[in-house]
Amino acid sequence: MEFMAIEVLLNINHIYQHNLESFFYMLIWQCARNGWGKDIHSRDSKLHAWYTGNYEDIVNIKLDHMSKDENIGFGFILRELPPKFCGVKEIKQSVNHSPSIIIID
Repeated sequence: MEFMAIEVLLNINHIYQHNLESFFYMLIWQCARNGWGKDIHSRDSKLHAWYTGNYEDIVNIKLDHMSKDENIGFGFILRELPPKFCGVKEIKQSVNHSPSIIIID
């Protein structure tokens, strides 16, 4: 469930843009979990909430995490990534501009 697009979690018909959103979640996950070389952040990771709870809980968490604010939301996720993966921020901005993908601007 951690890689599922928000609309798919909401039981909205799957469209191809959801694949891009799912890939983005997978990219974030891999950068955060494996980018440091050791699994040092897994216990305290904000990403834990992406697969814990019911679909509604996960949707709400992902919506919060994908909000634009640098001090909350996506900013929390960026702090889990090593500095070498700062380009993920630009990828998120591109995904934000893709129609039919729910990521809060």
